Amino acid sequence: MIDGLNHFGIKSHAKNFQKVLDYFNETIPFDRDEREKLFDSADDELDEILKNIESDFKNADKEILNFIKNNPDKFTFNGTYRSYQAW
Repeated sequence: MIDGLNHFGIKSHAKNFQKVLDYFNETIPFDRDEREKLFDSADDELDEILKNIESDFKNADKEILNFIKNNPDKFTFNGTYRSYQAW
């Protein structure tokens, strides 16, 4: 995920997400209940990191659109394809 955020130029979000991973020693459970327990027991350091991520999310759409506009060659398909048919 961090590589994808960096690829799309959302470096501040990637940096903040890495801080969350670092905070939890690179391990965040897949189970939602377990994650909620971890976040509920958060201290001021984690609260600050999560606030930064929330703030970054508000700008992520703009940053992704800017990346697409500045790199149209990465989103252009040259060739042919067979049409998709629903069964």
